Amino acid sequence: LSGIQDTWYNITANQSLVLTEGTATLHTEDEIYRGVLIAPNPSRYSFRIQSPNPIKNLEIFNILGQKIYEKAYNFKSEIVVISEAWDPGIYLAIIKTSNGISNHRIVKR
Repeated sequence: LSGIQDTWYNITANQSLVLTEGTATLHTEDEIYRGVLIAPNPSRYSFRIQSPNPIKNLEIFNILGQKIYEKAYNFKSEIVVISEAWDPGIYLAIIKTSNGISNHRIVKR
């Protein structure tokens, strides 16, 4: 952000306001996310993770931040996770590959 602040008063509910201030890459390692496929997502019983970079480790956390799953993999490019016993909700998957770490949202129905 540039540090410049603009203040508007008296914006009524029937008006819309769109502000855009520059564009930039959020992370220099965004390449890690490219090509990672989690399907089906949302899922009911299981899901598959495919990555162009070999997967070393997978951790999954529930919305409370509790680790509910962790497994080390021997540099596999595709894994299947059985999620049948999990409660419905949103989960965070942390995938560690030979190229870095990426975070992904998983929805369990």
